[in-house]
Amino acid sequence: MRKRKRYKKRPVNQPEKFYINGKKRYNQLLEIDKYKEFEKEKSQKREEWRKGIAKESRASINGTSNLSFEDELKDEDNLYLAEEKEQRLKHRKSVITRSAAFSLIALAAAVGFNYLSFHVPFTPSIIRIDFSAFPLLLAGLCVHPAVGAALVLIKSLICYFINPASVSSIPNKALLDIIYIIITCIMLRLILNSKTLKRKNELRVQAGLEEKEYGPLSVLTGGFISSVLTAIISVFTLKFILLPLLYRFFGAEGYNAVSVFNNYKAAFDGMTSFAPFISKIIPSLNSLTEGIIIYNVPLNIFKYFSCAIVASILYLPVYNFIHKK
Repeated sequence: MRKRKRYKKRPVNQPEKFYINGKKRYNQLLEIDKYKEFEKEKSQKREEWRKGIAKESRASINGTSNLSFEDELKDEDNLYLAEEKEQRLKHRKSVITRSAAFSLIALAAAVGFNYLSFHVPFTPSIIRIDFSAFPLLLAGLCVHPAVGAALVLIKSLICYFINPASVSSIPNKALLDIIYIIITCIMLRLILNSKTLKRKNELRVQAGLEEKEYGPLSVLTGGFISSVLTAIISVFTLKFILLPLLYRFFGAEGYNAVSVFNNYKAAFDGMTSFAPFISKIIPSLNSLTEGIIIYNVPLNIFKYFSCAIVASILYLPVYNFIHKK
């Protein structure tokens, strides 16, 4: 009898092998190759279509209609990026134009305020205050601190050409205005970028509220700090800049250390006679330095802080106008 072929028993865990004949295997490989070629052709068509769109975009921008599938899409050829870049350029030009226009308006207003100075009662007759620093401060806050400082110098030159007799007071006044504007702008940036204000706005957003604008309050706070610092600095600038120039240019008219001190002394006597309780706080005026501290420091704080109050009110409208927010 014919012996039966014995097959080895397949282990339980070993998967069963399926064997296919040569013809079926050949057909399977042929289908795989056809599919690969189909996918390759599909990807090539997709790439050609993408390059064609890029070329068509470039042609529409340049006004030409030559299409080619050789160039790849670049950022400058993208319609959306080109339009966004053009919008940014237009916005920048408009901001520069509005900044220049407001700077000219601020300069004209500063020159006008400079000639609206007035004398405060019971103060020395040589002291007059004005609020010409207010529009220049607003230009420094809304445009740039360097613009505010440059406008101070231009205003000083204009005032000198209009009235050369003010040559002794112009350098001191210009220096104090520049110091005041720069300190206020620095304080504004420090306050607005502080972690406290950022944390407050984050909490408001988390609570479903809109972010709060702290610009006016920051201008007021920074203006008060800079007013005090500028008033303290004015003691030294007045002693070492204004008074020496006054003695040099107007010494022939009787302006010297003795006459200036007598001017302060007369003002102090008139103030104590009007308000006798002041003599209990300050019995007498013994030197010119004391007179400067008593009169110039409070007047400068009042002058510059008043400018900061008005600037804080107009800060947001002017800033939004310039930057179109």
